[in-house]
Amino acid sequence: MSQLTSIALNIKQNSAEFELDPLDLQPPLFKFKYLLKTLDKAKPNPEKLEDYRTVTVRCLVRGCKKKWLNQKVNQTTSNYFTHFRTSHKSINIEAIKNNIDPRTITSNSTRNTSQLSLKESFNNNNQQDDELEEEEKEASFMISHFKRLLLNFVVSNNISFRAVTSISFRKLMAYLHKEVPPLYSQVLTDELTLYFNNNKSLLKGLLLEQIKTQGGFSLTLDAWTAINQDAYLGITM
Repeated sequence: MSQLTSIALNIKQNSAEFELDPLDLQPPLFKFKYLLKTLDKAKPNPEKLEDYRTVTVRCLVRGCKKKWLNQKVNQTTSNYFTHFRTSHKSINIEAIKNNIDPRTITSNSTRNTSQLSLKESFNNNNQQDDELEEEEKEASFMISHFKRLLLNFVVSNNISFRAVTSISFRKLMAYLHKEVPPLYSQVLTDELTLYFNNNKSLLKGLLLEQIKTQGGFSLTLDAWTAINQDAYLGITM
């Protein structure tokens, strides 16, 4: 783009009448509302090449506070995709690149499962749980939901299952709600096993779909022995 063309664009974008393109004409990350772009104040001297109009871009993924300042109005989206690859691995970036909203894809459709962690799997299920009506949540204490939330907390923070048997933790739970059942490490072990078995068939289907559409996936292996001489093998896809 020549200097004269750039200055003409600066003047146009810094005018009072200038507006951003409608969502359906913006790049997919904005179109599908994973990112939000807002105009910054107009520059006083748009005739200067460096006084181009800027925007602020914010990530709209729940819990993410990432934002980019002083971006060009039509900034390339490569940096934004990098953010999603590193910070939101459960979101199907390839679908978005192909102008497909991943939220419209069924569970049997192509998804990027190669980097989906146990923690993110819990978070995905908890987002669905959070959509329950508030009055329904307040109406009754659901033990099954409590166990799932507790398991999510323990796994996400890498806490030993035996922590739930401590007297201090039991006192805290009893104070929070009288219907909290007695907690033992085996309770969490059984809950995790149940969660695994319920999702195993779904994971198999997703891997088969990945092979059909993408041709395969990569594996990394890590073997180690615990202090009690139990052997473990970690597999990352």
